Amino acid sequence: MKFVRQMLFGASLLPGLALAQISVTVELDQEQYLAREPIIAAVRVVNLTGVPLTLGASQNWLKFDVEATDDTYVQHLADPPVVYEFTVPNAGRGTRRVDLAPYYKVDKAGRYKVVAHVRIDELAIEAVSEPAYFSIIGGAVIWEQAFGWRPVIDGEPREVSFRRYALVHAMDGRQIMLYAQVSDREGLEIYRVTKLGRYLTFSKPEAMIDRESRLHVLWQTGARVFTYVLLDTRVELQVRQTFQYTSSTPALRSTEDGTVKVLGGTRIPTAYDLPVKDETLPAPPATEVPPATGALPTLPPPTGAPPVPATE
Repeated sequence: MKFVRQMLFGASLLPGLALAQISVTVELDQEQYLAREPIIAAVRVVNLTGVPLTLGASQNWLKFDVEATDDTYVQHLADPPVVYEFTVPNAGRGTRRVDLAPYYKVDKAGRYKVVAHVRIDELAIEAVSEPAYFSIIGGAVIWEQAFGWRPVIDGEPREVSFRRYALVHAMDGRQIMLYAQVSDREGLEIYRVTKLGRYLTFSKPEAMIDRESRLHVLWQTGARVFTYVLLDTRVELQVRQTFQYTSSTPALRSTEDGTVKVLGGTRIPTAYDLPVKDETLPAPPATEVPPATGALPTLPPPTGAPPVPATE
């Protein structure tokens, strides 16, 4: 009987022992964001259990708690897509990156915290991370324009919809950054924000909308350096190029058929160009700060394929 009790006691310790050999951390790509800017949370699992762990097979393997530090209610809009199976070897680690912005309503200025819960069914345990903190900040609109577009869903054109583009600048650490924003026509509900790069306040950005309702932006990022971007109707980056002032200044020009192009200056191919063509190209001049990039989701309601995890 004593032997049976010892076996039962030992079995009850197994989940706790396994939990002690698993480390879960959550890290954010920035400390502060504009409302509706992508919030990329990297969940890292370190495995020292002695056996490989298979994660990502079901939706409930990874959950998040997002809360305001002042106890203001944060609406949970939907569960972020996290189903993508991968294996973390013993003594290895795996990282899963998820954009939280479309799934939690953190659109009010303030400080927030996020905690990750990792469920490991094969060991019947749940590991919880320490909280990571971030802030939602406000920005100043320096240009805006309402526009109409006809979305195409499953190859079928739908009714014309109206939205509003805006260029916004805000402090990011010690730098002023430029952002592109898309919202409803009145500008009351922001759908999405994309960080474009450093903004020099002495130079006003140029912005134009082309015949496909896409947004073209050209702005100065250095003493003689300009950055040009093309964004789709979800303000996802499609093209990014670098131009340098020579005998003429780069400028946006539209044609009678509604196309928009950059005239003047000299194009400088760099490693930060989009689409990527040559990874051996040099970085932009030192006076330019390259903008942040990343895989971007569609507008709400949240849709799209889940991000692909990286195993390190």
